[in-house]
Amino acid sequence: MGLRDAGANPGDFTMATEGESVIRDLLSAGVFTFALSDKLNGAFRSLPLTRTHSKVSFEVMGGGFSLARLVFNNCQLNYTNQHSIHHPKWSWITVDFQEGTQPLHPYAELLTFWDNPKFPDPLGTLSKDTENQRLPFSDHAKNPRTWWGVRRVVTHDGSETPRDEAEYVAPLFAGDAPRSFDSAAARYAEIAANAVHRFASSDATNEDVRWLEWLLAQGVLTNHANATSRLKELVTAYRAIESQQIASPTTMPGMADEGPGFDQPVLTRGDYTKPGDVVPRRYLEALTSINQAHKSNADYQLNSEGCDNGTHAGFVVPTADAGSGRAMVAEEILKPDNPLTSRVMVNRIWHWIFGNGLVRTPDDFGHVGELPSHPELLDHLAVQFVNDHWSMKNLIRELVLSRAFQTSAAPSKDNRAKDPDNVLLSWYPARRAEAEVIRDSILAVSGRLDGTMYGPSVHPYRETADTEKRLYVGPLDGDGRRSIYIKFQLMESAQFLSAFNLPGGKIAQGRRDTSNVPAQSLAMLNDPFVLAMANRWSESLVADESKTVAERLTQMFKNALGRLPTTSELQRFELTIDEFAKLHNVAESDRLTSRPVWTDAAHAIFNFKEFIFIP
Repeated sequence: MGLRDAGANPGDFTMATEGESVIRDLLSAGVFTFALSDKLNGAFRSLPLTRTHSKVSFEVMGGGFSLARLVFNNCQLNYTNQHSIHHPKWSWITVDFQEGTQPLHPYAELLTFWDNPKFPDPLGTLSKDTENQRLPFSDHAKNPRTWWGVRRVVTHDGSETPRDEAEYVAPLFAGDAPRSFDSAAARYAEIAANAVHRFASSDATNEDVRWLEWLLAQGVLTNHANATSRLKELVTAYRAIESQQIASPTTMPGMADEGPGFDQPVLTRGDYTKPGDVVPRRYLEALTSINQAHKSNADYQLNSEGCDNGTHAGFVVPTADAGSGRAMVAEEILKPDNPLTSRVMVNRIWHWIFGNGLVRTPDDFGHVGELPSHPELLDHLAVQFVNDHWSMKNLIRELVLSRAFQTSAAPSKDNRAKDPDNVLLSWYPARRAEAEVIRDSILAVSGRLDGTMYGPSVHPYRETADTEKRLYVGPLDGDGRRSIYIKFQLMESAQFLSAFNLPGGKIAQGRRDTSNVPAQSLAMLNDPFVLAMANRWSESLVADESKTVAERLTQMFKNALGRLPTTSELQRFELTIDEFAKLHNVAESDRLTSRPVWTDAAHAIFNFKEFIFIP
């Protein structure tokens, strides 16, 4: 957002957002993210560089964890060849350009921290350049000023960076040398007047900017926000708009297929210093063979927009004008007559709704995977999915309205005998809910769930922080946010969620492990999150309008389990309330208003097997 306009012209300036000054910086010709506001983001990248020298130097100014770096092989997650920018005035940053890296298509770039895929810098490498700036991302989001400007980028050898240009002093030596103090002062006055005149008419040069900076520093030119009433009014209006109406940027990773593509060598064991043979770009051979195997199934009928029954246009090699070939691969994967993609997606959705896919190995549709239990149904749903413009909502709606989804989870003896593994869906396969569902259900029932959409992630609760690993202590209840907003870190996952088979983040996992271990029961009994939410639920329970214990218990069953209690359950739970009251020395007349009694009752319901299972 900070680079929507072309580069700055000499004499452009930035406004001070606080204090008595009007102008914060006078800009020479260059590229700046903060010309309008230093709350805006920006990424600036060069074309691929040719290595003619050993170093690349950037003449930059900036701050707020902005970054200057070299990128090799489009690897955005590297920690090397980068330096943070924390220079309020023009300074040089030098990055080594190692020998042997030319085949890796290096390019240079400058980033605000919003555009840095490794922010907030889990290893702390950027923070070593500054003092006391190793702060959680949430702290930066509260004061999200990040900015950089660049006016020169050079390659060179040796440790010395280019020296400053001195052309701005040339007018002092034009013509005959002054013979008196007054004549010297007149020459300075003439140069200053010309610089101010060209600044006012938007014709300033880089040399004029140097003179104007010096004149401001010496107090010759006025830079006070209260110089006139009109100026004060404008400065006040700018600062109000800049502080209140410019929101923090919202960014997300994406891809663009730009420029001509090029073939890459295979890196031996992933070592970029050991490039092997160059491999021409083409569609993945493994997927080609799998696609053909799936297309050989005569039951797969293509949609009306596709080719005729199983005929595919073929997987072509990208042409010179096809870019990198990635867009071509994406288009091949999503062609209507490619049966593999729609089958895999339909099977994944079936898996999440019914607990098992029609193919019970959702990560493997190859030779070692299982065959579909209902191949015709899989084909029917896959074709319908494509014809329905790949709408997952429509597919989910159809599945949950099906008779299979609405069958009982209690199998009959006959079904148990004929279909012991429930491959034929004789009954609905009850299963334990996923970790996130359990946590969100506890939040929802307790009344703490915050349904707000979007926003930054929340650090998970942990007993101690580890700033070296960027592991910070988050709120016990995650600020009530849904589990999808809990920050996921490879170093250490959220403690409560981990007890219920939360997958690791290093590999794709289409089917989660489901275990039944003592740690899960202990988490539901002792985890401080569960105890806190039981206490939170009791707060609303004692404030409701229930007249009897039975009335309140009935409402609790409805809220937590979505059903009414049976007569037997209600009787047994009323006896349990009596036991809780005796345990806490609560008189019978005070049972409906006792927080400890109803905290225990809420905690007991959280521990119902039915609460964490999908029946």
